Amino acid sequence: FRNKTAPALTPESSSQELEAASQPIRAPFAPAEINRPSDLQSYWPVSRRSMSYSWRYLRRNVAEGPAEVVDVSETVRITAEQGFYLEPVMQRRDYNRAQLVLFIDQNGSMMPIHQFTREMVETALYESGLTEGQVTVCYFQNVPVDYVYRDIFLTEPVALEDMLAVCNSDTSALIVSDGGAARGYRRLERIRGTTRFLRRLRQTTQLCAWLNPVPQERWEGSSAEMVANLVPM
Repeated sequence: FRNKTAPALTPESSSQELEAASQPIRAPFAPAEINRPSDLQSYWPVSRRSMSYSWRYLRRNVAEGPAEVVDVSETVRITAEQGFYLEPVMQRRDYNRAQLVLFIDQNGSMMPIHQFTREMVETALYESGLTEGQVTVCYFQNVPVDYVYRDIFLTEPVALEDMLAVCNSDTSALIVSDGGAARGYRRLERIRGTTRFLRRLRQTTQLCAWLNPVPQERWEGSSAEMVANLVPM
């Protein structure tokens, strides 16, 4: 039997009840806050910030110009010896005259770490405290033989002799290359070419170092193992 107290359902009442019913609501997108987003920009063992700070330790202080800086410690020492203060001890201001040349291996087995080398170059040029004229960057592929390049696409060649001409005994040279360790090759022509390059470089400066992005345990049996005996790697 039909309940006489219950109202009869009509099409109009059913549609009104559907409209009045609660509809599903999608919550607005709210991304989580990240305190240090820079940590997600790269996964290298050395962060960009560490690179920036490390470059600032590269210094060749030279005293130049007139004596216009007070040497406090020397002034105190002389005053204590004399028993009275007469005048301050002045000295010349120190300027950082360090010179840096980066030789960056490009393309080939170095392609997976291009982002790392780009950050290294950027921090050396713009975040090291050195002026633009104190940092020189050149690129090569596998071995710098007679030419190096000013751009990452290896389209602007510069004679190696001209690049070495800008170096002197106070110039710091850093070579960044896997030296054949990435693929485990030991090629005699690569070892000979690298040896000639290092010999020509050391005729200009002894401040040379080699940064190999491949772990040292993988150098064995490759050209890098031989090159590591010629230069600190």
